[in-house]
Order: sequence, then C-alpha cells, then structure tokens
Amino acid sequence: MPNKFRPLNAIPVVFVVSVIAIILAGFALKWSNFNDLLSRDHPEFIELDYGFTRTTQSVNPEKLDALEFSQSKLNSIKPKYGDHTDWHKFTLTNKDTKSSSLVVKFDNPMIDNIDIYRFRSSTQTYVLEKQIGDLVKNIPVDERIASAYQFSLRPMESRTFIVASQTLGSPKLPIVIFTKDEFSDYQRIEFLIWGTFIGIAMLMAIYNLVLYQGVRDLTYLAYIGYVIAILVNLGVIHGYGYYLFKEPVQLFLNQHILPQNALLALMTIFFAVNFLKFNRSYTKMHSYYSILSACLAIYFVFSFFIPEYLTVPVFSVLQLSLYILAYKMVTFKIKERFSWSKYYVISWLPLFIGAGVGFALFTGNAPYNFWTRYAFLFSAIFEMTLISMALAERLGNTESQRLYQATHESKFGFANDGLLQKTINRLQEGIPKEPISLITVEITNYNVIAPYLTDKQLSVMIFGLANYIVSQLKSTLPVIELDEDNNKNGAISLARGDLLSILVNTDDYTNIEDALKRLSDLENFNPVQGSIPYRIHCIFGAAIVDAKETNQFDLINQAKQAITQAKEKDVPYFIYSPESDLISERRIKLALDLANAIRNNELELYHQPQLFSNQTHITPSELLIRWKHPLYGFISPDEFVMIAEETGLINHLTTWVITRAAKHAKALVTFGIHDFHFAINVSAHDLSKDGFCHEICNIFKRHNLLTNQFTLELTETTHSLDSETFNKNLFDLSEAGFNLAIDDFGTGYSSLTYASDHPFDDIKIDKQFIQDFFNSEKHQAIVKATITMAKNLDLNVTAEGIEDGVTLELLKELGCDKLQGYYIAKPMPFNEYLKWRSPNFETHTKIGENLTLDFNEEPSSQRQ
Repeated sequence: MPNKFRPLNAIPVVFVVSVIAIILAGFALKWSNFNDLLSRDHPEFIELDYGFTRTTQSVNPEKLDALEFSQSKLNSIKPKYGDHTDWHKFTLTNKDTKSSSLVVKFDNPMIDNIDIYRFRSSTQTYVLEKQIGDLVKNIPVDERIASAYQFSLRPMESRTFIVASQTLGSPKLPIVIFTKDEFSDYQRIEFLIWGTFIGIAMLMAIYNLVLYQGVRDLTYLAYIGYVIAILVNLGVIHGYGYYLFKEPVQLFLNQHILPQNALLALMTIFFAVNFLKFNRSYTKMHSYYSILSACLAIYFVFSFFIPEYLTVPVFSVLQLSLYILAYKMVTFKIKERFSWSKYYVISWLPLFIGAGVGFALFTGNAPYNFWTRYAFLFSAIFEMTLISMALAERLGNTESQRLYQATHESKFGFANDGLLQKTINRLQEGIPKEPISLITVEITNYNVIAPYLTDKQLSVMIFGLANYIVSQLKSTLPVIELDEDNNKNGAISLARGDLLSILVNTDDYTNIEDALKRLSDLENFNPVQGSIPYRIHCIFGAAIVDAKETNQFDLINQAKQAITQAKEKDVPYFIYSPESDLISERRIKLALDLANAIRNNELELYHQPQLFSNQTHITPSELLIRWKHPLYGFISPDEFVMIAEETGLINHLTTWVITRAAKHAKALVTFGIHDFHFAINVSAHDLSKDGFCHEICNIFKRHNLLTNQFTLELTETTHSLDSETFNKNLFDLSEAGFNLAIDDFGTGYSSLTYASDHPFDDIKIDKQFIQDFFNSEKHQAIVKATITMAKNLDLNVTAEGIEDGVTLELLKELGCDKLQGYYIAKPMPFNEYLKWRSPNFETHTKIGENLTLDFNEEPSSQRQ
C-alpha cells in the first residue's frame, strides 16, 4: 500500500518546541541560582573542614574520635555499593559577625539510615543528635521527604559533626549546606518541580486513556504504563512519593528501587514495540525484544530478594542492552521509511540522556548540582510533551490510514467503490451538475488466469491493463481522476480483482459507444505479453448519469448491470438504458423468489439418461435442476444458477440438489434398482467452501449410499475463489470415492494439463463440438485429439449434445466412454425416468420428492 499518510505539519511542531524551549530557558535563568547553591561547598561566610572514611564493621559511638578521616572535598567521594558504613566528618565555622541558621540537606531519599552525631566540647564526646532514613521509624513525613538537619552558629562559633550513612541501595549521599532562607526557597522550587511533573504525568495518563477508549490501540495503554512507572520511580528517587502513597508503601518502594527500574524498562520496551509497530513478522527483532523482556521480568522478580548492591551491575548491563535495542529498532524502522520513527527518536533522546545523567550521578560518575540532580525529571517532562505530540501524529496517521483503507482496495491500492461514490457525489453537487458517465471493464477469464500467476505477475498484469485502457479512453474521452495522489493509476476504481471502473466527464452516448466499440474490437488486452503469456479477455459496460434521477449508487449499479447484460446477450459491450430496468427487476425478483423456492421445495430435479459405450448393465444419468416460476414460467438453469452464485445462494442450491439426488438414489435402491450412476453439477463456489466435502459425505452416509455411484461435474470456466480450500475439497472428494469430472470441456481456458494436475477422472466435451459433429471436420479433429490426449492421461470422456445416430456411432468408434443427448433421451422428471428405465414400473407421483430444507438449521459440519 502506498504511503499516503498525513505528514506532521512543521509549523506547529516548531511553534510548540519553541514555546517549550522559551519556558525551559526562563526556568533555567530562574533556577541558575539554585544550581550555584548545589554546586558550591558551603555558604561564603562558612568555613568548612570535611573528611571522609568508610568502615565495614560497626563502630561504637563512644569511639568515633578514633576514626581516621581523610581530608577531601564535599560530595567528591565515589560511592561504593555493599554492606558498609560511610562516615562524613565536617567542622563548620561561622566567619560572619552575626548568628546564622543553617540547614544541612542529605539529598538521597533512598538512604536506609543516617545518624547525625554532634561533638560536645564539654564532655569531649560525640552525641547522637538525630536519626533519619527509610529504616528509621516514627519520624515526620516532612523529614522523610527532605532529610535535613537544622542548627545555628553564633559569630566565630565552630561546630563539628560526624554523619554515618548506611544503605543497601544507592550509597551516594549528596550533602548541601544552606542558610535557612536559602533552604526555604529551594523547597518551594522543589515543590513546584514535583507538582508540575505530577500534574503532567497524570494529565498524560488520563489523556492517553481517553485515546485508548476511542481507538483501542495497545500503544496508548503501554504509554500509560510507562508514565505511571516513571511517576512512581521518580517519586521514590526524589521523595515526593510520600505525597502520592501511604508511608508504608513509599518505604517499601524505597527499599526496592531496582525492581521499579526493571519495570520501567519493561514498559519502555512494551511501548516502543507497539509505537513502532513491531509484530511477530519481524522475526529477528521479535526474538531480541522477547529475550530482553524475559531477562527484565526475571530480574524484576529476583531483585526483590537480592540486595541492591549485588544487582546493580546486572541492571547496568540490562539498561545498556535496552539502549542498544532501542537504537536497533529505530534504525530498522528508519530504513523501512516508517513514517513516525523519527518522532520516536526526537521524543526519547532527551529521556535517555536524562536517565544516563541520573544513573551517572548516583554511581558517582557525574558531579552533583541542580541540573544533574533533576536531569531525569526534567527530561521526563520534556519527553512526555514530545511523545504526546508523536502519539497525536501517530493517531492522525492511523486515521489517515483507515480513511485510505476505506477508500482503496487492499491488494493493488486502486480507488474502491467508496472513493468512486464520493467523487460522483461531489461532481453531482456542483451547480450546474457536470455531465458524467461510468465505464466498467470486466476481465472475464480473471479467475482462470489468476491461480497461475504470482502476486507480482498479477500486479504487473492489472496495472498494465489499467494503464492501457485509461490511455485508450483518454484519446477520445475526458477521464476524471479519482485519486489525485496516485500519479500512475488515479483514474481507476477496482471493485474486485476483475472489475475496473473509469469515470468520464461526458454524457455523449455516441462518443461512449465509439470508445467501447474501439476497445472491444481487440481480442487480447494483455499489455505485457512478453512476461505473462496469457490472453486477457474483457467485456465492457457503461452507464450515463441521468441529471434528474441518478445518484452515485444508481450509476455504479447501472454500470455493473450493463456488464451483466453484455454477458447475457453475448456481446462485447453494453450501455445501460432505462429499458434494461425491466430486466433488472426480473433478476431482483428471481433472486428473492429463488431463496423461497429452495426453502419451500419448489424446484424439480430432472434426469437425462446416458449410455456407457462399453457396458450395458449400468444406466447412468445426469441430474439437471429445473424451476417453473409462477410468473415467468420455466427459468433457464443458466440464468438462475448465475443469480445463485451472485447472491450467495449457490451453496443452499447445491445442498438441495445433492440431498434430492440422495433421495432419488435411495428410492431406486428401495425398489431394487442398484445399477445406477448419477452425475451432479457443482460450482467452484461450493468447492471454495470450507468443509464442503464433509457436508455432502454426511448426506450420502445418512442415506447409506456408495459415493462411487456419483460423479461430481465442475464447469472448467469457473475457477476457485479460494484455491487452497478448493484444492483441499477436490482431493478430499476424490479420496472419499466420488468420481470427478470437468464439465463443458473446450469452452474455457484451461487445458488437459489442468485436468492432470487435479484428481479428475472424466472430462465432458461441450455440446457445441458435438451438435454439428458430422458436418464439421474441424470439430471432429478437436474431439478426436481431445479423446486421444485424455486416454493418454487415463481420463474417461463423455460427449453431450448427441442428436443423431451417425454422431453416436462415430463417437463410439473414436473411443468416447459415455454418451448423452436428445437422441438417447431428453431430460425428464424422476417419475418419467423410472418409467423410461422400466416401462412397466408403477410409481407414486411424488416418489423421492418428500424433502424439506430448513435454512435456519445449523449445517452438520458445524454441529459436530
């Protein structure tokens, strides 16, 4: 299918991105002071002496003065995962002339325990001043959110602290020293950032839930899962999760940050796969994300039970694998020219950068400052805005795709009847209304040729034919473009594989007829004979719009009726006229009455006796269906069988025939007649029905009949609608014991090769070669050659249409196996057939006719 989806308009994208950039620039200017606060060691008027040490064993508080600290710069120590204690010793001296209230902020809400010891000069000992952390009980929620310690220093006063931190999670403990006013300002900014993020996340979740309710696309559910996962994850990391969850829940999440990261990674994969439309057909890529998803799922489970410091290296590998997979998926789709893969890159690039910075910060590989502290959160806000734009673009593309699919047929991409109707309606709504006509072209042997072509060859043939016909029409008629975006085949509408329509901007009957006559004078419409050596046969129809009465639906139906009339009249083209409405009304009435006739058992099954040329003990017959309509009288089987095929009644009609044939056979057996063989006509529509063989076998089984007493005749000019089901039914019928024959052999476009490739037992030479057989040397040669080749293929031959004794004897001499025609016997009702077989045989007037069919009854193949 051509890629005709609506592209993202650059103007609104640039506008939105510019607005976001301006807002972020304003925030950056506003927050630059806070970046200075987090980047500095301490306020300028405070003198800081900082030392650090790490122990693997517990230390008695009374022996803290025995610890040996290495002088260092604040927040410069690389963290180390494991079961140990980090000791921070800092001495603060107030060099100002006035007292100052200071706040020491410990900026890692995931630390398990923080013990703050203050040195008392009076006793020369360290005293435990405060305990905070996840595992510390009975402390205010505010202190859990913002782990801090507040104290005051008089002018020139010094104070020494030792802080012990323990955790099995991320051990990085950024320490920031604020004045009280600076801390209050910083908290307000923190609350603003958190509130903005929470609001955006919840808004995005609700928005995508509404989209999911509308379109039922798993992509939106995947994004909701991702948004919720990142909201929870950042809530734990930054501490605002205490505002979202009850304290025990947040404490539990604090202890299991890595499982949350694994879940977030899973949601990322789930979203990426759906957003980029990777399904199982992408075998290699599917195996990649399936393996990584399985690894993350296993990691998610086990990380609840294994200390974080042991699982961090594993997660680092998985996170790197996720980035590599995302890169591969995006580049793969970009190579495929996937329409919105570039928006995925634009949206997720800042998030990956922010996640990398955040991970580097808490592993000690990035400096601690305001921007690194909130890099992941800022990138998540930016990502949500951009990905929402990408999802909106995706929704627009999806709707455009649905519109395209609604107005184009799926196999070749031509306009369909929907777009044709829309174009006719648009032209008719103009003032004044434009004169328009519709020309239809049917490939009469499409179903015969199509099974022998690959999809590529079939496409070449159809496109070549469409271009050829349009170019021929354009030489004399103003052709209307239906699909302006299709530069090559925009004038063609395809209702089905074999029916093309072209709209022309004229109502001149003479010009249209001249164009159709010129086209129909050709015998072969194959424009690619060099690559596809099949003769293409076409018939043409046309309908001219009536400005007063005709609407778009009428015009299309009238053009299709013109095709039907051309077939029935056996002419190469036909132009619809109002008089043909009478014929149309007849067809509609016959279609309605045929269903009732089948249901009410108003049809009859005639027998035309046949003769075997080499045996006399079996008397075969062909079963022929007859219908006497209460208004129109006897209806030709050719007419009502075609109606049955077009309206979908053919399967019911065939079921009626086979069931009635079984009744006739059972009646013969009941009266002691066993030397019979019935030939029954079936349609390719029947053989294209799943379970057809099973259904008819059940019918004969219920009547205790042998299948080898029946021949099923298939007309060779009609080919399978579903070749796979067709062939399966054909071989299943053969294995079930039925004889299979090709009816009307010689009038279609297949060959004896086709017969040899399928399990046929007989061919039946069409009567047009037999009726003037004695006077036509050409027909004699054709029949003789056919019989010779059939015998070489071990096929029996039946000849129908025998009307004289000379023809009968000649066909016997040529080796024809079975003979049929008026010279032998005309078709007759079942009662007369019985008398023909046994002149003294007395029968009931309705023998074998006591049969009713219920259309509402579930077929036997479905009941089992």
